[in-house]
Amino acid sequence: MEVKKNKEEYLMLREEILHMDSVINNTINFFYAFMASFLGFALTQSDNIFILVSYVIIIPAYLIVLNKLEGMGRIGAYLHVFQEGEKFNWETRNMEFMKRCSSRISAPNLPFLFVNFSVVVLLFLRTSWSSLSLYDILKLIFGVILFGSVSFLLVKNKFICTRDKISIWKEIKVSNSHK
Repeated sequence: MEVKKNKEEYLMLREEILHMDSVINNTINFFYAFMASFLGFALTQSDNIFILVSYVIIIPAYLIVLNKLEGMGRIGAYLHVFQEGEKFNWETRNMEFMKRCSSRISAPNLPFLFVNFSVVVLLFLRTSWSSLSLYDILKLIFGVILFGSVSFLLVKNKFICTRDKISIWKEIKVSNSHK
């Protein structure tokens, strides 16, 4: 009975991981389509403030992706602690695989890195440097702050991994076994 319960739990969690992966992919696809359309519009406007408005989409879309990546890592860590055994060791093998891959940033972060950089470059290119006003200076300062904020989030979250959450699940497992 316990084996059947574990299999059902595993299948349910696997379905949740697939759902989160789908949300990430859909968010990134929507993000690219919207940003291409919006930047096309923004570049036709005389005021480059519209370029800065891009961050109204960049930041929430990135936070959605981060949330789903965290959820996937949390489920992976749960599977590692509570489901792995003699036959099922996918999470352990996946963590070993990820250790051997030497990537600088995870794939879901790349669209946000690219668009963040593109937006700040467009902002600087579209600024009229010969006649800077206080308004222009404020837009540039705000643009640099937004660029820096998103860059900080990208660096801070360049790898969201299962390994980071394993110790929490192990503590929960130990505390529940004492009850």
